[in-house]
Amino acid sequence: MAQQIQLRRGTAAAWTTANPTLAAGEVGVETDTLKVKVGNGATAWVSLAYLTGSGGGGGGVSYQADAPVSPAVGAGWLDSDTLILTFWDGTAWVEAAGYSGYTPEVTSVNTFVGAVVLTADDIDDAAALKKFATATQLSAVDALGTMSTQAASAVAITGGSITGTNVVQSINDQTGTAYTLAASDAGKLVSLSNAAAVTLTVPQDSAATIAIGTYIDLHQFGVGQVTVVVGTGATLHTSGLTAKARAQYSRFGVQKVAANTWSLFGDLAAS
Repeated sequence: MAQQIQLRRGTAAAWTTANPTLAAGEVGVETDTLKVKVGNGATAWVSLAYLTGSGGGGGGVSYQADAPVSPAVGAGWLDSDTLILTFWDGTAWVEAAGYSGYTPEVTSVNTFVGAVVLTADDIDDAAALKKFATATQLSAVDALGTMSTQAASAVAITGGSITGTNVVQSINDQTGTAYTLAASDAGKLVSLSNAAAVTLTVPQDSAATIAIGTYIDLHQFGVGQVTVVVGTGATLHTSGLTAKARAQYSRFGVQKVAANTWSLFGDLAAS
């Protein structure tokens, strides 16, 4: 005749309420969680540890890519893709407190606190998974073109710096004895060359639309001394020096610092 063995059993709540002390080797089963405890003859139920691996996952850890289906409370899941360890609290998978076996990958450096060190494999790799940029993506950026020669007026820098080689400034050569700056001279080098004296006029706002902050470089290339004047209604600041180039080949310049207001600086003649 077949014999049937039944273990001592009850719901988790019933066990907690009764809080019995199991005999040494006596087995108790929670029927709603399938978690198991084995008595030692001295420790009450609520203080007794669960049997490791019991409960269909409760107290044990599943190692797989997808979250376990219908896990028991306390079930562990070690994600085989990310190696992140979590436990089911009855509602959601919660990352194990104090678990330091894995540092999650950085998916955004905008919110990451601390140093972020990227290797060549992180940035340039044929594989598309978990890379900041693949070799194909970097090639696409490179295909947009490179800046080899640009006028200074065409380069805008915001909150950073630019380094490189072969950045060429456009030159406006003037050989007469008088010249008035124009909006098109913004960012250029205006070279002035004549054997006689040269008058350079910086225009007032009504004569030319030049943005505040604009730099224009000047060069006295000839022997004729260059004198800088301003149009009617405009002001020129020279910091105590004259508004004249000091000698042939002097480099100097002007910058518009406010409406109808310019600053003259560089290799100027003393007062």
